[in-house]
Amino acid sequence: MNDLRLVTVNITPAIAQQWLDEWNIDNRPVSKSNVAKLAGMIRDGLWLLSGEPITFSARRLIQGQHRLLAIIEAGVAVQSVVVWNAPDAAYDILDQGRRRTAGDVIAARGHTNANTVAGMMRYLWCYEQNRGSFAVQRYDKYRYADVANRVTDKHIEAVQIGRKAWVKGAIRPAMASACVYVTMQIDPVLAQAWWADFGSDPTKGHNANILKTKMLKEAATKRKPTEELRWFWIVNAWNAERTGKQASAYTLRWVATDQLARFQ
Repeated sequence: MNDLRLVTVNITPAIAQQWLDEWNIDNRPVSKSNVAKLAGMIRDGLWLLSGEPITFSARRLIQGQHRLLAIIEAGVAVQSVVVWNAPDAAYDILDQGRRRTAGDVIAARGHTNANTVAGMMRYLWCYEQNRGSFAVQRYDKYRYADVANRVTDKHIEAVQIGRKAWVKGAIRPAMASACVYVTMQIDPVLAQAWWADFGSDPTKGHNANILKTKMLKEAATKRKPTEELRWFWIVNAWNAERTGKQASAYTLRWVATDQLARFQ
């Protein structure tokens, strides 16, 4: 029977290096991107003494090599639980459970439609950061609490409207909710009417109808529209509405830029 020993250690970069030199054998390949991500979190002060241990068997490190490498790269000491003398066979079963998602953390805060909220927050993060793509940001578990902490009543209201406005094949609930949130900050009266119109049966010739028809038509083709293209169509139809113009095939034509299209 293994005599497990559990302690809390202030792990300096020097200690991390020593443990890796002496104990890191027969481990999985290092992911440099994961190390860089963890190191960034440490520098940003996002490391928490969570109870998730760095684990050693009697002969090797079996859990925590990326965290130790990140401590070295960050050049910052952090506290962590450390377990010694775990069964060596435990290596084969560690990290096999389902990863906790941002939606899980948001749901634990008491919010309904948590996955939609989480998806909306990702879209908004990319938009607010002036990114050129929605593919650049994937929340990692150390930032989930930060994501959940940014959720306000206005975000929840946007999700409630967005889930009524989304149209299968045209726009997903999370993207609809993100667009609702942004447009509500610009013109809440128009946004309420616009999204109610889009989610029901828009009057022919109205910009909401032109947009919905365009999105459904494109979704039916073999070449599925990208998220960025869908966003572009929504933004340009909304901007046309805001300026009293009618959206057309020309205004909804894709123009490649280094930023996501901006609502006006």
